[in-house]
Amino acid sequence: MKQFMSRTTEVDEKFLKEGKKNPKSMYKDDKKEKSYIILYYLTDPETKEEDKSWEVCYGRDRTYNFIKSIINYIDLESSKVVVEGLSFDEAKNAYETMKYLSQYMDDPTFDIDEYYIPIEDNNKEQEE
Repeated sequence: MKQFMSRTTEVDEKFLKEGKKNPKSMYKDDKKEKSYIILYYLTDPETKEEDKSWEVCYGRDRTYNFIKSIINYIDLESSKVVVEGLSFDEAKNAYETMKYLSQYMDDPTFDIDEYYIPIEDNNKEQEE
């Protein structure tokens, strides 16, 4: 299976080996921000190959913007977001998370509903 989104970069690996904080903007820079673990399923739109990956983001803004950046590839129903302080059983899917986070974002041009097709509706379309 071709992996079309890499989880780590050479820069990440260098910093991880040296035991330093990762310099990427997705990583924590404010101790008051909650951690979000995003476990997501991707589909390459050209080849239709599927892949699984994960990302750790800190804070609502980074989490919202990360999911938004992969919105055309992510399975919003199957992908899960685990929030610091909650159990895995309490994890919400990516769609529910984006609906929740959108109330805190000033982003009137983006509507998560434009990208979401519930599984039941998707099955009906395939049958027709």
